[in-house]
Amino acid sequence: MRERRKGLRYGYYEGSWDQLPAFGALASVKEGVISDFDFSPRNQSEYFGFRYDGFIRLPETGIYSFFTDSDDGSQLFIGDKLVVDNDGLHGMTEETGVIALRAGFHPLRVTFFEKTGGDELQVYYQGPNIKKQTIPPQVLFYNK
Repeated sequence: MRERRKGLRYGYYEGSWDQLPAFGALASVKEGVISDFDFSPRNQSEYFGFRYDGFIRLPETGIYSFFTDSDDGSQLFIGDKLVVDNDGLHGMTEETGVIALRAGFHPLRVTFFEKTGGDELQVYYQGPNIKKQTIPPQVLFYNK
């Protein structure tokens, strides 16, 4: 098994979209590792997108809620399951989804795009003994 390290892999993309593109079919402008859902690798303040891939470590088995609050669109996947769909052109909008998960590591993917205007992405979770909070960097991992 590959070694897991703290952080997320990211792909940074540039383009003009009205909804999330299929990032896997596009060539990224940059790729790397980042501690959380941060825009710091971007080259420009409009017309960009990010795909963040890694794992989230959950401490207990139970029902978890995930949230994205974004301007413009975002989605959150656990494994191949779309848990939060917050796609499209809009100002800051929060959407949520609920999923039952076991304790341990789960594949996590968050996608985001910005066309024009404000740009922000906040990703939260809530679960057994976890109040709603921003997903902290210490529970995010990627395979080395």
